[in-house]
Amino acid sequence: MVKVNPLQARRFAQACGSHAKTDAVDARILARMGASLELVPDKPRNEKLDGLRDLQLARSALVKERTRLINRGQMQTNSVLKRQTKARLTMVERQITELNKEISKLIAEDK
Repeated sequence: MVKVNPLQARRFAQACGSHAKTDAVDARILARMGASLELVPDKPRNEKLDGLRDLQLARSALVKERTRLINRGQMQTNSVLKRQTKARLTMVERQITELNKEISKLIAEDK
C-alpha cells in the first residue's frame, strides 16, 4: 500500500484533465499517478511491531507520569496528599515493570 496525499492525487487528476469523481475514475487516475511517479508500495505492516510501538508509547507516558509524581511528592506538605501520591507512584512503577516484561517478551519471541 502506498500512502498518497489526497490533495496531490486530486491535483494530478486535474492536471490529467479528469474532473469526474467516481471510484472507477479515481482508481484509474491513482494507478496512472503511481506509474508516472514510480511510487513504491510500503512494506506490509508488522503486527508485532505495531504492538511493540503501543507498549513503548504506554511506557513513555508512564515514565513521564512517574517523573511528575516524584516532583509533586517533593513539593507536597500535606500528609494525605503525600500518601496518595506515593500510592500512585507505586502503582505507576508496577505498571512500568509489567510493560518492561511484556516488551522483553515480544522482543525475545521475534526472530
